[in-house]
Amino acid sequence: MVRFLLRALGFCLVAAAFAALVVDGTRSIAGGRLLQYGIGDTAAWLGGAPFAGLLAELAGAPLPVRAVAGAALAVPGWLASGALGLALLHAGRPQAARPGFSSPAT
Repeated sequence: MVRFLLRALGFCLVAAAFAALVVDGTRSIAGGRLLQYGIGDTAAWLGGAPFAGLLAELAGAPLPVRAVAGAALAVPGWLASGALGLALLHAGRPQAARPGFSSPAT
């Protein structure tokens, strides 16, 4: 049951990554240059005020924390969603058959 849930969630994330890639590709073609929505842009669009509060808290953080968080929020959304989806698909895959006899010894 858990494997099914992992695979279903992984498949949905890979599908969302493909959709985000199409959106970014369409924006890039229309804009004439490479345009990508980062995780931060998507979170700001979905989260609104709570995400703005998180960014305000992050502005007062030490420099290494700000640098790591800034780099993490700049990752394209399709890449993050696709990587997480593929990891879940890999975690939910059926176990490989082990070599040896498949019938019990008599």
